[in-house]
Amino acid sequence: MTMLQRSDINFSTLVHEIDDGVYVSNLKGTIIYANLAFAYIFGFEKPEDIKGRNIKDFLPPEKKIAFFNQFKKSMFTKKHSVLISTEVIRQNGKIATIEMKSMPFIKNGKLLGNQGVVHDITKRKQAEKKKKYLSTHDPLSGLYNRAFFESEMRRFERGRQYPISIVVVQFEIVKNSDTIKNQGVGDKLRKHLAHVLFNTFRGDDIIAHFGEEKFTVLLPSVDENMVKGIIKRLRENLQTNNVNENVPTLEFHIGTGTAKKGEKLNSVLEQAEAIVYLSNKKNKII
Repeated sequence: MTMLQRSDINFSTLVHEIDDGVYVSNLKGTIIYANLAFAYIFGFEKPEDIKGRNIKDFLPPEKKIAFFNQFKKSMFTKKHSVLISTEVIRQNGKIATIEMKSMPFIKNGKLLGNQGVVHDITKRKQAEKKKKYLSTHDPLSGLYNRAFFESEMRRFERGRQYPISIVVVQFEIVKNSDTIKNQGVGDKLRKHLAHVLFNTFRGDDIIAHFGEEKFTVLLPSVDENMVKGIIKRLRENLQTNNVNENVPTLEFHIGTGTAKKGEKLNSVLEQAEAIVYLSNKKNKII
């Protein structure tokens, strides 16, 4: 006699085609009942394909311990259900995020396993991740945005990574450039220069698209002498950009400032921007 009798699953017609996944497992997590939605969530075409498989088979290695701690807790808790959120690996290798409302499976007063309802929340998590990304990044260049840069300045002011330097880079298309300046060209330039900046600075540096043609970089633990070497490398990389036939000739203006402990980074940013303004006014081309 099997653990799960036909009389125990007379609800199967009702739950077979609902959107939420429904499952029953034994004490070790082996699936002994699944509806169609549950099978779909894990990348199978029909419930029979997932029966006999263990839930742990679909968990990333780093998620297994935390999941089964909660899974076991759900079988012995007096609460109606335990909500478990985790990532799973579908049959095709893709990652999905699920929420599982898990509870004991009891028959004739004896604990036989676990049962519950599973929601696929992958799209919701992706939307939340995208929203969070867009709140801190410029969607065009992929760099941080101005709001995030300013919040990081406030955070660094409370830290211990002084001295902190700031670099401001502004570009414009040279007037005699053969390339016509239009919105499409401007967008491509910002993407291209974002790539140049990303490859110039360290991974810990905060690089932001600060405005239409302006980028800013926050460099923790970098003093005046160090920033000179960084700017030299930046100018070389930007100059290489100007011999690239795929982009128009550009004029660059660079300003820097360095703050010591106790100095306001906003003042240093203004100092760097003032240097850029004067460079622009004098029309100096690197």
